[in-house]
Amino acid sequence: MAKYSGIPADEIPTALEAFDRFFPIPNGWLTTPGNTDIHTLKMVPWVFQGIGAHQRRIQYNLVDNLSALRPTGALYTIPDLAKRLGCTVDFLLEA
Repeated sequence: MAKYSGIPADEIPTALEAFDRFFPIPNGWLTTPGNTDIHTLKMVPWVFQGIGAHQRRIQYNLVDNLSALRPTGALYTIPDLAKRLGCTVDFLLEA
């Protein structure tokens, strides 16, 4: 997170705490039950989740091929990322 945000690594916990103080959401995390067990912060639109998914594609050098994730055993990871990315692309194409 420090690399992408410019916040020094030892300051990340403080930054996250500040976010929680400015945007308090009781029981703010949703966990999608089932095979994915995705933990999602409430009230984060899919279009923003797609931006995060794209950032992870870049971070893990998966820009050309998401199938490189297959060896991790995460059967649903590729479709989940694709849905989020697709939502963001659709939004941008309509804008």
